[in-house]
Amino acid sequence: MNPIIDNWRDLPLGTYLDILELQRTEQDELPRQAAVIAALTGMDAADVLQLPLAEYKRLRAASEFLGHECPDDLLRTADRYGCPPFTLIPVKDFDKLTVAQYVDFQTFAKDPERHFPELLSVLLVPEGKRYCEGYDPKDVQHAIRGWLNVADALGLMARFFAWSSTSMRNSLDYSRVLAGAMPEGPEKETMLARIRETEAAISEAAGDGSLP
Repeated sequence: MNPIIDNWRDLPLGTYLDILELQRTEQDELPRQAAVIAALTGMDAADVLQLPLAEYKRLRAASEFLGHECPDDLLRTADRYGCPPFTLIPVKDFDKLTVAQYVDFQTFAKDPERHFPELLSVLLVPEGKRYCEGYDPKDVQHAIRGWLNVADALGLMARFFAWSSTSMRNSLDYSRVLAGAMPEGPEKETMLARIRETEAAISEAAGDGSLP
C-alpha cells in the first residue's frame, strides 16, 4: 500500500500551500483529488489515476483531514524547531521585536496566504543569529516550507496574533483616553474613526480561525 500523509503534524507547510494553490486553480473534482493525493504521497497525479479503485478510495479517505480545521490541541509552540540546515528559535517576547522585524511582518501580513513562510521567517531566527544578520532570509523561508509542519506553523501564528491583539487593545485604551481629552473638532473625529476601524479589525481577526 502507498504511504500517505494523513495528519497535520506530518504535513509540511510547503506541501499544504501547494495543495491550497491547486485547489484554487483546478476546477475539475477528479484531477483535483488526484493532485492532492499525489502531493500527500509523493506520487505523480497520472500514477494516482492508475491505482486500483480500492487503493484510490483508501488514499482519498486518508486525505479528508484537509477538509477540517487543525484541532486547537495541536497548536503547540516549542523552544526550537529543526528545519535543516537551521535550528530556528522563535521570538518569545514580542515586545522585543526589532523595528526591522515588525516592519517586515506588517509588509508580509498584507497578503498572508501568499507569504505565510515569509511571515514565519520573521518570528523564527536561526540559533545564534540576529534577525537578518549572517544568513539569507530566503534560505530560512525555504527550510520552513520544507520542514515546519502545519500544526506548528499555525501554533506560532496564533501565539503572535494573541500578543498582537492584546497589544493593539492596550493601545486602543490609551487612544480613547487621549481622544476623551481632546476638544471637539475634526482631529478628535479622525482619531475616533481610527479607533473604530482598529476595533473592527481586531474583532474580525479574532473570529477568523483559518490559515493566514
